Amino acid sequence: SQALAEGLSVGVSIGSSTVEADSSVTTIDFDANDLGWKVHGRYMFNDHWGLELGYADFGNLDDSLLGVTVEAELTGIDAFVVGSLPVSESFNFFGKAGIIAWDAELSVLGIGSADADGSDLALGLGGEFHATDRFSILGEVEWFDVEDADSVWMLSIGIAVGFN
Repeated sequence: SQALAEGLSVGVSIGSSTVEADSSVTTIDFDANDLGWKVHGRYMFNDHWGLELGYADFGNLDDSLLGVTVEAELTGIDAFVVGSLPVSESFNFFGKAGIIAWDAELSVLGIGSADADGSDLALGLGGEFHATDRFSILGEVEWFDVEDADSVWMLSIGIAVGFN
């Protein structure tokens, strides 16, 4: 086991993304999940504080509403302040808070499509196991406050490589 590393790391993760949107006007509810993925770069100033910039693709989400297939593609660029709590030389918990600049493409099969975008709050919690001084395995759950959606989540596991 190695000591926690300051400096730059890059990572890639894959996992389950979920989007739920319940209409307050009608009884139509969109609830879908798919395989999502993300890449990120993180710079840790010390063992406790850092910054992260990433790109997330929530997959191709689809649901049947009143017998019509609705598809949603959601992607975003996010930026976080990261707080880390080392619990041993090889493991730390982390939390992060920031924003996501998202883009959504919605299509209703055979009827039409619509695009939306915005910037909203993003939060995350996770853990990171440092297998070596340069290689880590991480797991995290992230929540994104995407406008017009009741909940947007990503639960993922990934790897990170450090350049310290």
